[in-house]
Amino acid sequence: MRGAKQLVEVLDTLAAEAAKHSPRISRRAQAWLRVHAPYAFRRLPSGRLLAVNRAEQPIGLGAPTPELECGCFDHLALPRDRLDLAACRSASAEVAYLYDELTAPYLSRDHLRAYAGCLAAVLRTRPCPRVGRVAA
Repeated sequence: MRGAKQLVEVLDTLAAEAAKHSPRISRRAQAWLRVHAPYAFRRLPSGRLLAVNRAEQPIGLGAPTPELECGCFDHLALPRDRLDLAACRSASAEVAYLYDELTAPYLSRDHLRAYAGCLAAVLRTRPCPRVGRVAA
């Protein structure tokens, strides 16, 4: 499944970035995170969930794309039962958010680690604490 593989690659990249020694996230890494790291999972008309970035576009796409409702991205979306949305920061019937402006992974290394933990829990790859449980 292409969508799941892409998310695991994002998780690996996040873990590598969080392991670096600097407590601050570089501007280059911040820009990468805004485009390639999932901000939320949005429900498509098919019922599948698509990972979207901070610009509310499918992860990896920075430029505006056709409406998500057109079904163009179903091949990148995941079935609802593959995800543990209880690990998300907030969730509704239409969208589940992984972070908010106060817990964004590009703010600090600690936030990035917490975010990677949340994403891993949502993907059910390993148990991790919820996002937002880091010192300010």
